[in-house]
Amino acid sequence: MSAFPKQLQVLPSNYWGRTPDINLQMIAVRDAPGPPYSSQTESDHRIANNLSVIASLVRSQARSLSAGAPLPPEAVATILGEVATRIEAVARLHRLLADQSDNALIDLPSYLQEVVELARQAFDASGRFAVHCAAAAPIQTAASKAGLIGLIVSEAVVNAFKYAHPAGVSGEVRVNAHPIGSTGMLISVEDDGVGLPDGFDPTKDGGVGLRVIASLAKQLDGSVTFRSSGVGLSIQLLIGADGAS
Repeated sequence: MSAFPKQLQVLPSNYWGRTPDINLQMIAVRDAPGPPYSSQTESDHRIANNLSVIASLVRSQARSLSAGAPLPPEAVATILGEVATRIEAVARLHRLLADQSDNALIDLPSYLQEVVELARQAFDASGRFAVHCAAAAPIQTAASKAGLIGLIVSEAVVNAFKYAHPAGVSGEVRVNAHPIGSTGMLISVEDDGVGLPDGFDPTKDGGVGLRVIASLAKQLDGSVTFRSSGVGLSIQLLIGADGAS
């Protein structure tokens, strides 16, 4: 696929300190018996749900920052860039919905490629990383699930851009999507960087981005695995029949 190209911005080491538990709450979409919703109403609920998730992410990040030392301007700019990338990922999803006649399903590989490009534009515009997106087969999924998967992939790719190669050398990021059976899927984001420190637990010791990935995976009734080695980090999201419908 295309080799996406911004300059790696390294945050202070204390940015990786423990953060408060992330509580990502979705606004419930009414599914009780009653008059059927119009496609516009359904779309409005999806937007409300996704914005609610982003608001929870921002609040969690704000809490973690208020407990630490003041950050330099470069770190603040990076954090704001992350927020903008999350918002734009949601906006891109709803543009896709608006452009198609079937408002129910999303072509997931195409959407993820757009999400990755947004992250590249924000965090790797100088082109240090070659980024490859691939899918073993077509995958269509509900828009509500596509939105959460897109946020997970965005967080994982941004993490790779920021931390995979702290020395500033060139690197590679691969995003792969594999269908499993009729409704399951495996989404992986892999880099060729330094990996995680020994004894590092992403769900406890990681910054907001890695902790967000684990929290969003739970919302999808899926599981996330972090595999680290001396030749990179692989983040794998597995969604079974219940989480991929």
